Amino acid sequence: MSQDRRQRRFAETRRRLDEAGRALLGSANDSDVSLLMITEYADVSHATFYSHFESKGAFIASLRHETNAVVSSGVVASFEMDPDAPTALARMVRAMFRQVVADSSWATFALSTHADFADFGDPIDVAFLENLEAGIEQGCYLDVGDRESTVLSLRSSLRAGVRFSIDRGSADDTWAFCLRHALSMLGVESDLIDKAISSVAPDDTAVASPVLEPSRCAQPISAV
Repeated sequence: MSQDRRQRRFAETRRRLDEAGRALLGSANDSDVSLLMITEYADVSHATFYSHFESKGAFIASLRHETNAVVSSGVVASFEMDPDAPTALARMVRAMFRQVVADSSWATFALSTHADFADFGDPIDVAFLENLEAGIEQGCYLDVGDRESTVLSLRSSLRAGVRFSIDRGSADDTWAFCLRHALSMLGVESDLIDKAISSVAPDDTAVASPVLEPSRCAQPISAV
């Protein structure tokens, strides 16, 4: 067998394993998904699985890393498009919601494997922190003190909206509602919030969804 053919077969097997992992782990806890379930879904042998990963834990860690990389690339790129902090955050949030709706299988997996959101440090967190610091320096965000905790609270709030968007299959108004909630908790005046939303997506609904109530969002950021 030629080297090119081996590489193609290796890549195809890896694709099937990743697909199996996202499908199975998106609807169940890690402990409820066995290695046998993964290999049967991907239609590969245990030996083939172990040629790619040392263990199920290594496999899940790899999926988690790839999931973060996919959403981070689009979200962080959106942040870099605008120096104005509220508008940059609007771009980030809209990009995140559109990404998860476009591919809900890995988004559901991401939510299920980051249930506690306890750790700070992935690229999206760093981008949120940079945005928070820029907004404080620009004078449009409150200086909230513990900034890393604030970022985690922001991410947790957005997570509720992301799950809601996945269930609906649309991010058209939910992203704007969640952004409005986050910016208001950071002390941004309503006219600046309207400006940020309209400059990013003038055709999207910029008011609170009548279905998603404020209580569906997590703890207010200003209370961290």
